[in-house]
Amino acid sequence: MKVRIWTVNRCTELLAHDDDEIQAIFQPAGVQVTFGTRQGTGHESARQLMPESEYFVPIPLKCIGDRYLRDKSNPLLKNITDSYKYFDEDVFRSWWEPDAAKNITKHELPDSFKPRMQTPKYQGYYDLLDGDAKHILVGYSEGGLVARYLAFLDEYVFKENKIIAVLTVSAPNYGSPLGDPVNKESVTAGLLEIVLSLSSFHGARFPQLYAEIGKTAKFENYYSALVAAQKDAKQGPPHDAQPIIETAVKWLSGLHGDPNSAFAEIDARNLGADHPFSALRLINSEQYKAKAIYTGGVISANADLSDLVRSLVIGGRATSLGKRILQEAEEMALHAIMNIRLFGIPLRSNEAEAGVLYSHKVMSEQTDEPPELKALQEKYVADVAVEKPLSKTGTIPRFSHDYIIPSVYQILPSSPRLLGHYVNRSANHNSGKGPDLDAGAENVQALHLLFKRLATALGEKTKEAAQG
Repeated sequence: MKVRIWTVNRCTELLAHDDDEIQAIFQPAGVQVTFGTRQGTGHESARQLMPESEYFVPIPLKCIGDRYLRDKSNPLLKNITDSYKYFDEDVFRSWWEPDAAKNITKHELPDSFKPRMQTPKYQGYYDLLDGDAKHILVGYSEGGLVARYLAFLDEYVFKENKIIAVLTVSAPNYGSPLGDPVNKESVTAGLLEIVLSLSSFHGARFPQLYAEIGKTAKFENYYSALVAAQKDAKQGPPHDAQPIIETAVKWLSGLHGDPNSAFAEIDARNLGADHPFSALRLINSEQYKAKAIYTGGVISANADLSDLVRSLVIGGRATSLGKRILQEAEEMALHAIMNIRLFGIPLRSNEAEAGVLYSHKVMSEQTDEPPELKALQEKYVADVAVEKPLSKTGTIPRFSHDYIIPSVYQILPSSPRLLGHYVNRSANHNSGKGPDLDAGAENVQALHLLFKRLATALGEKTKEAAQG
């Protein structure tokens, strides 16, 4: 059997140097592995199925492409594309034209994030999955959602049997509170309160201050300031804060509610019956969830604020002696700073207070409709055991998240070919994205475990076919 592995979003970096090990996993099962590549990825690896320039392009549009124009007799495809205004033929074609996308985007995005397709004209990701091999899609964060949506198209819409497996890492499989505009003011207030708590102004001591913030915090004002900071960071010499600011802009943009952005699909309210053809509803419904395709998930569940700060400030493992010495000095400095008292309260205590605020306010939903969303909230505040755990840690503790997605939102639906879940208690959304960080290295090993289970399943399938 021949398989081709495609990586989506940060999984391209996670698996960039693992070709030999991955091929060695599949070889004993009689599975020949190659790696998918595409044109139009700019400065990114050719293995990146979804380059940064296409990140914000709506998920259905960039996955389907112009197949809906070439296959007008497909009723399910028609229902899907009729649900989105960007599939109007003239508007659709504008996503491939150099300057047209900005005219149909409701909210301004920084220049580096302008949504634009770089595939051959009007070609969606599904048509990139060609050749005589079966395809394995491995997606990080939004990339996991893209991979699952492509699998849905393959199994239920186009029915071409191209995709054999989908693996997700830190993916918003059921959305994220940061994708729902209903939450935008509570998220804004929560983030401001976190800054106050880090400054020793705790809510229990300053209830009137916190009440005033809750009444006056306006998302659009602070988001506009963040966008301005992103523009400033890009001008002149590269600023060290640019990656952090860009990540913040990227994820907080979901609170806008822009229908022409990929993040419109991450609104967890899309799980409800009022949105029958949304991506979240289709890939998670009993009717359309993956049944013939193998699935497996890696869940990030580290809500420790100090670990997030460390991953942002210190970064990955140093490669030279000088940089290692500098990193050790930075570690010692961070440890010392946490013992400093601000207005009589140790910063370590402030950090703990801020972490609780983030878990209880920023990662909480402000609505319990539809019922599917209410069920997710009930899971978020409880300990949840995952199906088919790949490690000794098979439980997601209550209020676990990775600062972008609640951990229970990352669980994959039960299915006949579910390979399993790996709960990475050391990974947050930042530390899990690079192999040079310990949490990212653990994600790589988790993917290897999923590859091993998949190789075993494919080997058995090959033997059955050979025996008639």
